[in-house]
Amino acid sequence: HTYDIVSAAEFLKVHPQTLGRLARSGEVPASRIGRAWVFLEDDLVAFLRSRYFHPGQAPATATGEKRCSTELGAEGRRF
Repeated sequence: HTYDIVSAAEFLKVHPQTLGRLARSGEVPASRIGRAWVFLEDDLVAFLRSRYFHPGQAPATATGEKRCSTELGAEGRRF
């Protein structure tokens, strides 16, 4: 199955602009056909599985960066 960017974003539960950023960076496999992005269902599932949370691992953000639970915010509070 193939998805356009809106359908793929719904599948991943992210905003289409976020998915476009992930596709442009190569984090999510996609093809550009003319001006449209095309995503394969198998690639979207593999992307989701690669992002599974494992206990003891810092959760990844939508852009793939890891958050450390000991980071301090601007006011010196942990987030």
